[in-house]
Amino acid sequence: MSSTAAFEQHRDLLTGIAYRMLGSRSEAEDAVQDVWLRWQAQVHVQEPRAWLRTATTRLCVDRLRSARARREVYTGPWLPEPLPAPAPDRAELAESLSTAFLLMLERLTPEQRAVLLLREVYGCTHAEIAEALDRSEASCRQISRRARQALGDRPRFEVDPARHAEVCRRFLQAVADGAVEDVLAVLAPDVVMISDGGGVVRAAGVPVHGAAKVAQVSIYFGKGYPPDRVTARPALLNGQLGVILEEGDRVLLAMTFHVVGDRIHGIYSVLNPEKLGGLA
Repeated sequence: MSSTAAFEQHRDLLTGIAYRMLGSRSEAEDAVQDVWLRWQAQVHVQEPRAWLRTATTRLCVDRLRSARARREVYTGPWLPEPLPAPAPDRAELAESLSTAFLLMLERLTPEQRAVLLLREVYGCTHAEIAEALDRSEASCRQISRRARQALGDRPRFEVDPARHAEVCRRFLQAVADGAVEDVLAVLAPDVVMISDGGGVVRAAGVPVHGAAKVAQVSIYFGKGYPPDRVTARPALLNGQLGVILEEGDRVLLAMTFHVVGDRIHGIYSVLNPEKLGGLA
């Protein structure tokens, strides 16, 4: 197998790791491109998959450290860049692609994030993780324990696409109708709404908590997108059904949801134009 063919065989794996590490489609693609350039300089690699996984992980750990510094001065709440992608076949891969899961990972250090993803999502052994991070197995086990402790009670994730889609449809219809009671009927009491405008466009400057407030804000902002001017297009985003709002050829907003059972626990709206370029 040629060097190029070996790399292309693992491109999806590398892109998946990079996106889950960085929370940005564009940054993930840049990281994979850098790994490709390094790969071309290799003369002979006995285990291409392990080498490429290690190179991607180390590069993303370094990049995430600098990204964290940028996010500390980010205007308003930060959300991952929406990824137009269907749900992977494996439940672990699907869950880890969701906006809610990626936000949960923000509590972790770059090393903790890498260990958790490699171990729980990609099924790597502690020996493989130790090689990827250039640490001892004992150190990686300790990092893994600290990551789980940092996450505490992890949220549940809905894995039934049909139920997820139906709950989201009911919410969007209720918002369009301005029907407060119908909106409340699909919201969990502790629902949170997070909007990312990046300081570029108008968006809620802080997360909105609680069903009553989220319903009120949803209907208020919904009035700013009249159906005679704005088109709501269902789309698979981060492996789940979401919605994209468009005015002509311009994408205004991408919205994803965290659904458990028949209730919405999280609503995530990306309005920052810099994060919407891949959705047109």
